[in-house]
Amino acid sequence: MTNHLKTLLALLFMGTLIACDNSNSETEQVATRWAQAFFNYNFQEAQQYVTPESEQWLRFAASNVTQQDIDALNNNEGATVSIDGYYPGTDSTGIVYLNVENYLQMDSIGKVGTRRQHGSFQMMLVKRDGKWKVRMEGLPRNERQSRD
Repeated sequence: MTNHLKTLLALLFMGTLIACDNSNSETEQVATRWAQAFFNYNFQEAQQYVTPESEQWLRFAASNVTQQDIDALNNNEGATVSIDGYYPGTDSTGIVYLNVENYLQMDSIGKVGTRRQHGSFQMMLVKRDGKWKVRMEGLPRNERQSRD
């Protein structure tokens, strides 16, 4: 193998790594911004980070928020979000694993949400028109089995 070919292959490999890093960074930023907004019940802001078909889930969540939920949110620190991992699927899909601390978990209609210290969530992201978006197929579900 010639030196030119080796150099070309090395550059292609580095370019692929940089593209993957940019993709990871973009997906993590979108997922983090969405989760910060969603878990602090700022559904209007969360809307800019979801696919159009996901908006129905934001409307559903917003329709179930009571004044007691708002009061509970206002009496506590807001939810904080960190990324636990990113797993690319294809060029246009990926899964982000989120850790959410100090959030208000929605309850059934008419019941005030429950304050949770920690939750683990898995969100699907898809690339649409060159932008990463969260695809909601329901309300986020805590992947942790134990209740805190």
